[in-house]
Amino acid sequence: MNRVILVGRLTRDPELRTTNSGKTVISFSIAHNKRVKKGDNWEDQPHFFDAEYWTEKPQYWLQKLTKGAGVVLHCEANQDRWEKEGVKHSRIKFSCVEPPRLLSRGDLSAKPSATDDSGGSIPAPPSETYEDDLPF
Repeated sequence: MNRVILVGRLTRDPELRTTNSGKTVISFSIAHNKRVKKGDNWEDQPHFFDAEYWTEKPQYWLQKLTKGAGVVLHCEANQDRWEKEGVKHSRIKFSCVEPPRLLSRGDLSAKPSATDDSGGSIPAPPSETYEDDLPF
């Protein structure tokens, strides 16, 4: 099983591409800060991830996924490999297997509810409300 959950903020507005067969994909990048201890101080260490979402409703997502928006992404990790001028390159790209989940402004900046092993904070999960009755 190849599943990854990423939480972060979009670093730029998404780009829309359409394939020759008419399928649409939205490409974007998110950033997440990891807290690391350096000496007696804690520092934020930024990490950047490229992601894509194949969708039949690109205009909806282009309006919702804007620079700075907080998102939770459920993805598969894929490795792109290519050779340019005799040098081999590769990168990891994350393909969303579910629609991106948008977070409210407070969800990423809320006080932590726990601490991970490295001392970094783990944000409290956002609350969910359901309009329909649950089937169980």
